[in-house]
Amino acid sequence: MKVYQDLKLFLGDITKEQIIAKIDALLPSTWIRDTEREDQLKLYHNEKQYIYSTVNNPDLPNARLWLASNNEGGLYVSNIVPCEVGELTMEEYNLILNSFVDVLKNDLSIKYELTKADKTLEDIMPPDVAQKLTVFSNNANKSTGYGHPCDFDRWLNFVIAFHQNKCERRTDLIERWLHEEAGWMWETASELACQIEYTVDLLERYDGIR
Repeated sequence: MKVYQDLKLFLGDITKEQIIAKIDALLPSTWIRDTEREDQLKLYHNEKQYIYSTVNNPDLPNARLWLASNNEGGLYVSNIVPCEVGELTMEEYNLILNSFVDVLKNDLSIKYELTKADKTLEDIMPPDVAQKLTVFSNNANKSTGYGHPCDFDRWLNFVIAFHQNKCERRTDLIERWLHEEAGWMWETASELACQIEYTVDLLERYDGIR
């Protein structure tokens, strides 16, 4: 399943300004530091953000890549937006992000983490939990969801395991997996994803009062 990639930069024992200076020194002719746009943002944001723009690159749309501070004390790409009106596709977004990573690769002292462009169900939840969802999906009547008692039993086995393992609630990705990979209709996949949220909330409330 194709997903938007994420990029985090780790500072180590240097400051944000020092790592930005390293990046600036690496920029090829197809990237620029957009300091003018950064200065405009100072009027609206207290937190310093750094902006890099693609230029003169026939393989990439003109876009701005935003670097912001994260909760871990480093930097991350908070967004990539087109310079003109419109919206980037997922493929364009990831191409721009990887082009920026190619710049970073020229300085081995810059440490970063780039997530994968493809996610499997096992990337979203532990393998044993993913296996329970797969068993439910493979056996269920996709027109009725978990309407049959056996399907409902398999669904509960999955949701309980999901709760017990304290899985991250990426129900948006589970919804996409159900539709794109497992062949469920969008409406039913969305309903099942909502049911995960509702049932896990219920189980957490039960855990808190028993």
